[in-house]
Amino acid sequence: HGAALAGNPWIAKFIEHHHLLYRDLSDPLPLLRGDVKETGLQGFWGYAKNDAPDSVAQSNAAAYTALMAASQEAVAAEILAAYDFGQHSHLIDVGGSNGTFIAAAARKHDQLKLTLFDLPAVAHIAREKLSAAGLSHRVTVAGGSFLTDSLPEGPDVATLIRIAHDHDDPSVLAVMTAIGRLPSTDSRP
Repeated sequence: HGAALAGNPWIAKFIEHHHLLYRDLSDPLPLLRGDVKETGLQGFWGYAKNDAPDSVAQSNAAAYTALMAASQEAVAAEILAAYDFGQHSHLIDVGGSNGTFIAAAARKHDQLKLTLFDLPAVAHIAREKLSAAGLSHRVTVAGGSFLTDSLPEGPDVATLIRIAHDHDDPSVLAVMTAIGRLPSTDSRP
């Protein structure tokens, strides 16, 4: 009965912050009507509903970044098994968090040029992790917001590991539009 939990040790990281959601849901009607201006989950996810997400402090971004990274190893393995990035020359991971996916892609594809793009505070965390993994010579880390800044040019394939399902429709449209503006981005999945 606990096999799904025992077989996915990273899920415990998600469970650890459920108390924030339950506190937010203690009086659900105002929350669902949009009357609640600040929620516990917004406080945990420092750049949620922030008018200047690229100004979020690194300390505020660290906890959420660690949570997202906890699940990315399993997700990275699945994605890299399902799609051959070796047919490309340059991968950009938009919203790449601490670099867990890009590091896995680097290990699997020696020839692939790699770029990680995330908020400046998160990009700082990624630079440290990728440097510690000996990948700073292969991965360019760029800081910015996919909602307001241009993506670095040059990639012929882009990934959005935990972005499209974590954001509202206008934000997803903004990031997809930004990817579509890349001159050499391949439109294949």
